[in-house]
Amino acid sequence: MMKRILYAEHAIERIYERGISDRQVESTVLEPDLREEGQHGRLEAVKRFGRRKLRVVYKDLPSMRLVITAYYD
Repeated sequence: MMKRILYAEHAIERIYERGISDRQVESTVLEPDLREEGQHGRLEAVKRFGRRKLRVVYKDLPSMRLVITAYYD
């Protein structure tokens, strides 16, 4: 069973401000070009969209993936 992807309030605000779509965030988390260990037990998924690289910071919890923030590198 695939884990649900949920968004922290901070992530919702930043994604909206930065013009990032839910589809891009979910594609990055589920099928990243690169996945790295982040700070505080978080993961960072990176995926290229055209000339830009989207970085999504999230926590992989037992029942879900919680998106903390997302931004273009």
